[in-house]
Amino acid sequence: PIIFLINNDGYTIGRMICERPYNNIQPWSYYKLVEVFGGGLSFDVRTERELEDALDISITAKTLMLIEIHIERYDYPEAIRSAGKSLAKRNQL
Repeated sequence: PIIFLINNDGYTIGRMICERPYNNIQPWSYYKLVEVFGGGLSFDVRTERELEDALDISITAKTLMLIEIHIERYDYPEAIRSAGKSLAKRNQL
């Protein structure tokens, strides 16, 4: 199995609704979670090249893989921005 974990330091939709400190999460090394599960392969991905390399390895991997993909805090599609604004307006935030 392959687990993809998208890490942008928090809750994007929450930030779109209302910018509050509780939308931020601790900067842990989530890719190390494979150690909790007894081993496997893990990748701390910050570039497209690193992601491509991890995916290349996944083709033949016979063990658990966890790929933590770091993206910018405010990297999201327009649909997320629109939904957040609508929810904020609805909740009068």
